[in-house]
Amino acid sequence: MLKRDINHPSIIFWANGNEGGFNYDLDPLFPQLDIQKRPVIHPFGFYGGINTVHYITYNSGIKHMFNGRDIFMPTELIHGLYDSGHGAGLDDFWNLMRSNPLSAGMFLWDFADQGVVRTDKDGILDTDKDHGADGIVGPYREKEGSFYTIKEIWSPIFLEKKYITPQWDGTFHIENRYNFTNTNQCSFTWKITRFKSLNGEKEEIKGDMEAPDIKPGGKGTLRLSLPAGWREFDVLYLTACDPNGYELFTWSHELNSPAFFADRIIRQNPGKKEVTIKESASYYTLSAAGITAKINKTTGMLEEITNSKGIIPLANGPVFITDQDIECKKISISTAEEGEPTVTAIYNYRKGRREAYRFTWTMRTNGILQLDYDYRPLDPIEMAGITFDFPEKT
Repeated sequence: MLKRDINHPSIIFWANGNEGGFNYDLDPLFPQLDIQKRPVIHPFGFYGGINTVHYITYNSGIKHMFNGRDIFMPTELIHGLYDSGHGAGLDDFWNLMRSNPLSAGMFLWDFADQGVVRTDKDGILDTDKDHGADGIVGPYREKEGSFYTIKEIWSPIFLEKKYITPQWDGTFHIENRYNFTNTNQCSFTWKITRFKSLNGEKEEIKGDMEAPDIKPGGKGTLRLSLPAGWREFDVLYLTACDPNGYELFTWSHELNSPAFFADRIIRQNPGKKEVTIKESASYYTLSAAGITAKINKTTGMLEEITNSKGIIPLANGPVFITDQDIECKKISISTAEEGEPTVTAIYNYRKGRREAYRFTWTMRTNGILQLDYDYRPLDPIEMAGITFDFPEKT
């Protein structure tokens, strides 16, 4: 290995062993055979003045290393087995690591999702719950949420957090985290989008801007010259590309509140004033302004929703994400203040009979099917929320 890779440009140190499985008799061979005399590490342990401890925690683990005098480079940091994705928590770790000159970086485990193809279960990829690492990309190297999170966190062009208000002057504070590249070698573009309906119709205006002169490691400002009336748009997209034209990242910023968008769409689509509710053996069917929703009478779940173009493929929800057994306690129908029909479902935990969550469907006169929900997770729990079925390709 040493002879083969002696001049490989990617190698900056040698790893002898892993997780305590070191052959110490080999350590003297590295300086003898390596003309560059690169450091040797023992991943999982301390060797040669470099601490490569595994599985450190944010509080006690990093605090221990920050108060030492050794270079530290934790391995298998934020292990993908436990956080359900490498993006979770990485920003906190990374910013803290960047603040200490003894930090030499970190290693994540691992790159791709791990799973076994189960020929006895129609070829599903079985990860045995969280026992198969949740990597940066999927098992087929597909880009998942963690990929885009890490792409943003490790972008060499960094944007400080910004909330857009009506008083905003078009300025972003940015940091150049390149080691050798000035930001004036990069390119920046912007786009503002105004959504005209719930069907994807939109209006867009695009532009570019002058790349600022910021040296590696420096900070500066990026100024946008937006057209008059930009406050009436919904989203601002800002894209940074490297000197070769490859996208580093595209950031999105809300220009207005969700209520601003919802109010405009509702005003543009007033719909009819008539709302109907029909009851069959299995469903409550809510209809208004050409929209029809079927609600299961036993579960309260949305079974099907259609418009003039056909079925909208959102169904079988809202399902409460929990590791506890729950059961539907009650389904009821009523009328909202505006005379619009509602269907409410209440779910309890089987153990203890406490309420787990409840949700209400309301069919508005303009055809908008409104969902209101709240849930009460039991502690401890890894994650909570609601979900629906929606095909990846529509």
